[in-house]
This record gives sequence, structure tokens and C-alpha cells, in this order.
Amino acid sequence: MATHKILDFNKCTPTELANTCSVKPKLDDFRVSFPDLQLELYTSQTISEPDKRACCSLVRTNLKDLYEKSSWGWSEDRKYEEMNDEAARFILIRSKQAQEGPLLAFVSYQVVDEENEAVMYCYEVQLDVGLRGQGIGTRLMGLVEALAVDHRLHRSMLTAFVANNAAMSFYKRLGYVTDSTSPKPRLLRGRKVFADYVILSKALQRADDQA
Repeated sequence: MATHKILDFNKCTPTELANTCSVKPKLDDFRVSFPDLQLELYTSQTISEPDKRACCSLVRTNLKDLYEKSSWGWSEDRKYEEMNDEAARFILIRSKQAQEGPLLAFVSYQVVDEENEAVMYCYEVQLDVGLRGQGIGTRLMGLVEALAVDHRLHRSMLTAFVANNAAMSFYKRLGYVTDSTSPKPRLLRGRKVFADYVILSKALQRADDQA
């Protein structure tokens, strides 16, 4: 079942995804609320190389310090490889006023198999500092969750740094909780050691599933 859902989702073009019943109203609302911003959907095959590099640059600007302090360390090459994954999908936001203007925000996501369940995994949601505080991050997450709901996925997941207090508060407000797959504390020389990241998840449900 998980494999079928993943394959079905991966067959969809960006245009098909943008026109599903839960996503289209959210896209229309975004364009009305932010007329100066341009929002576009891409796959890893349709996104341009400059845009992929711009995505990496935004991650570096926002999170490099946290990566360097973590057990993972920072590697822009590794982040770029992640964005080249065949199943990766993107939603990009830039200014309408500048032709091929700079990337201002993006979210990257894909449908993955998590313990034999197809789930929506959000890999990145990154905003330029000038776009924060306007509800854009919430709308981007809402779009990703709507894509999941329209493809009958029942869970959205993501990974966050424990030290990223702003992100942790943001995801908590959206209804994300620590997932059962998140790493547990471990004992090391008699002391409890906690992971520097947490896996969060949110249960999703279609309106017609609630009837």
C-alpha cells in the first residue's frame, strides 16, 4: 500500500498537484493575500540549477550554525544531493517585481515509506528574514499538508534541531508532536544523553474521512 501511494504521488506533475481540491483554494488565497509574491511548484527534474543552489544558500544562511554545532555537521554538497533526490518536490516563493528575482522562501518535501506507511516528509521550510512574521511559513506548511490529505496520506513528518527554539515553537503551534520514531535519550557513563534533533509528526485527516 505504501509503495503504491508513493508511486501515485510521484507520477503527478506540478500542475496536477496545484489543482487538487484542497491545494487549489490555498494557492488562490495565497495569491490574493500576497499579490507581490510569486509561488511555484517544482519537481527535482523541473527546478533549475540556480534555484537549487539558491535553496541551499537559504538553508546555509538560516541553519549553518545549528548544523555545525550538531552531530551532523554542515555539508552544502550533502544538502545539494538531498535536493537532487528523484522524488524531491519544491514550492518556491520569489518577488513578482523582479524578473527571475531572488528566492525568498521555499519548502521541500516528498512522500516516503515510514514503517510501511506512506507519509509526507517535509525536509525544509526556509524563509528569508524579510518574509518572516507574515504567516507565510504557516501557509507553506498548510500547502504541504493539503497535498498529503488530497493523496490520502494520514501523517506529515519532519526533523528539527532541538536547539532551534523558534522552529520548535512554530511546529508545536501547527500541531506537531514528538513522533514515536524520534531518538530516545541514552545512557552514557551513567549520564542521560539527548539527541540534538527530534522527529515530529502530525496526524492528518480528510474532511470526508471524518463523516
